[in-house]
Amino acid sequence: MESVKNHRALKVKLVDVVNTVLVDDSLLVWEVVDTIGEKLHIKNVEEYSLAPADGSSWLHPDLPLVEQGINEKDTLLLKKKFFFTDQSVDRSDPIQLQLLFSECRDSIVTGQTPCQYVEATSLASLLLQVEKGNYSAQRDTKGCLREKIQTSKLVALHLIKQYGFEKLEKDILLEYKKHSGMNEIHAKVCFVKLCRSLKTYGITLFEVQQKDKGQKMETILIGVSREAIIRMDPRTKEIVKTNQLTELKRWSASPKSFTFDFGDSESGYYTVTTTQAEALSVLISGYIMMVFKRRGHVGMESDGTNTIRANKKNARAIGFIRCSKTIGRTDGVTFFEVLQKGKNWKQETILIGISSDGIIRMDPKTKTIVKNNRLTEVKRWAASPTTFTFDFGEYEDDYYTVVTKEGEAISQVPFFSSSFSSLLLLPNLSSKAHFRLHGRDAEET
Repeated sequence: MESVKNHRALKVKLVDVVNTVLVDDSLLVWEVVDTIGEKLHIKNVEEYSLAPADGSSWLHPDLPLVEQGINEKDTLLLKKKFFFTDQSVDRSDPIQLQLLFSECRDSIVTGQTPCQYVEATSLASLLLQVEKGNYSAQRDTKGCLREKIQTSKLVALHLIKQYGFEKLEKDILLEYKKHSGMNEIHAKVCFVKLCRSLKTYGITLFEVQQKDKGQKMETILIGVSREAIIRMDPRTKEIVKTNQLTELKRWSASPKSFTFDFGDSESGYYTVTTTQAEALSVLISGYIMMVFKRRGHVGMESDGTNTIRANKKNARAIGFIRCSKTIGRTDGVTFFEVLQKGKNWKQETILIGISSDGIIRMDPKTKTIVKNNRLTEVKRWAASPTTFTFDFGEYEDDYYTVVTKEGEAISQVPFFSSSFSSLLLLPNLSSKAHFRLHGRDAEET
């Protein structure tokens, strides 16, 4: 019988139904999502994640629920975060259809998936067909949609401001008449298909600041989807520029900015000012990880933050490590106390020490050395606000990634910073540069 000592009954809202799922409280969020997906029979669960009840932000995938202030009374939302698969809509699976329909509906009416006027009125008319059935001349008269339109239950707010209620209602009702005889299932399928056909389908928007031609700061929307990184006018939602995801060679995140390197596609680095750099980095990493998986690189994984790490010889996964604090210097070694996943995927404390001789991993109780790498074995490294990654080249099968707020402190340890400052793949950005195996960046430095 499975022990429930470290388990909790987690309340999860999926569409309009709240499910209670027993989960291990020590699991990281991405592991909790996998557990929920298995128990609720959700397809492509790797595309889903958890959010607080208000849906305002995503939980960090590499931290347990308790460390993010989620208590046993809280209800979480399970929503689609990555829109990667584009399989046909299965009419015979009502749960999956309702899930897809609800996700698409919410993204359209909230403006998260921007669309043009004609597309918006067509989608709104299908929503009416789902909710009300066939058009009725007696019921559906002038002014009947006022509340639904003005409360953004049919179209996004920016369209209401741009075109006005009367025009929207007139055109929506004209489209609505055309659907007479269409049943609810057919209407949902048509809605999902039309939504998926949009250029902006599955896009996640971030409001950022960029410099205009006169070097003055202006607001712009950055959108990330499975295929592209899009710049969009914040008022009209028109696309200003599109870069395919395959054009992205490198990126760098910091607490107040985010820098893209689109290689030959642009003359220089593209930097925006934002406080959402980490969330932007997590999303990009997730999509790139899925690209690798679909291409058959089963050993390619994301640490959930900003670095794609590859298993070099096989598909075994290494544990996530969370660095809690620097515990000082002993005999010329600077130590960091961390938590890592052990062989049984249970968290365990370990010490990482950096000295002029190398990088050691040490048992915190016995102080015996578990692993020792010489500094000459470090081929490259990457630091960010939340992670630090070592590449020990042929000496280890995998990249060794630390999820930590002390990445900058690690990179500034004298022995380390003096030896490896030239090994960063983005020398012109900062010590917070990230390296990834993607396109031409896969070559060794």
